[in-house]
Amino acid sequence: MQTVFSSFSIADDKLLWAVLAILLVLVAVVGQKASASDVKLKPGFNRPMLAFELNAGRAPEIFESWDEATKATLRTALLWDYLFIFIYPAALATSCFIAGRFLESKNFLPIKYGLIIMCLQFVAAMLDAAENFALLKVLRGPIESPWPQTAKWCATFKFGFIIVGIAYVTLGIGVWLYGLLRTLTHR
Repeated sequence: MQTVFSSFSIADDKLLWAVLAILLVLVAVVGQKASASDVKLKPGFNRPMLAFELNAGRAPEIFESWDEATKATLRTALLWDYLFIFIYPAALATSCFIAGRFLESKNFLPIKYGLIIMCLQFVAAMLDAAENFALLKVLRGPIESPWPQTAKWCATFKFGFIIVGIAYVTLGIGVWLYGLLRTLTHR
């Protein structure tokens, strides 16, 4: 069956891969800025922003210091994360689109599933924006309901949708590798 997505040409494929490469570079650069990696955590916690997203109600217990300098660093990381919100879903959606087209071309899985998963990446972005808003409220203080809970639930669903996207892309890579190995062993 011919779909609008199967009518892309080889030049379009090269453009998709170029866009994906640029997005992945931006993910690496902006993602680092949004990580707040220089903030010190107490033992038992890793990755400052991840710990903060999932445990905002316990923020003073997570960080070595819960002072204005720590809050300012986290606030800056959250502002970078607002930029990151435009980049990582686009990178994942582009990856899902490439994987979806490939999986459909091999009659493995219709592209409609890839389109649903692509849309989930944009839902993840909206959840990330809501999570950031809640975390900024926590940073402004006092730490009170519903902001820590909102951040945690938004982060939980966001990561779930991102994992679904990564799994789909991994499936596409796996099918591609399987086909490549079969081709190489049948020579």
